[in-house]
Amino acid sequence: MKDETINKLLYELDDVIPPKRIGEFKAELAPLGEQAYSAIMAVPTRNAFTTLLLAIFLGFLGINRFYIKQYLLGAAKIALTAFTTTLFTSSSLEVPIKYGILLLYAIIYCFDAAFSFTSCRYANLKAIRKAIYN
Repeated sequence: MKDETINKLLYELDDVIPPKRIGEFKAELAPLGEQAYSAIMAVPTRNAFTTLLLAIFLGFLGINRFYIKQYLLGAAKIALTAFTTTLFTSSSLEVPIKYGILLLYAIIYCFDAAFSFTSCRYANLKAIRKAIYN
């Protein structure tokens, strides 16, 4: 692929793939033909900001993970929410334990929301690589 085509493609994919992987991705594109450009542009990518908003507002249901096609993590988040809700509403647990469980859940929720932006970009890069090499 020509340098000007690669630069144009990287400019268009600037907010789609992780910034740390741009140099590596550029090296991968160099030996490819011009048909790879159209294959890459045909890949449906996910918006990282949308993923972040989904993580903040609907993250407890795993919607952000389903959005970026990480179905197993989405199902795990639903299971975690159900488990936490069951433990928190249980009458047999002491109040400090309940709040400890809720605090642990909140920490996990915040970390997942913080990393969902980057996860979306890596999922986009994975989809683009799959389109190129398959």
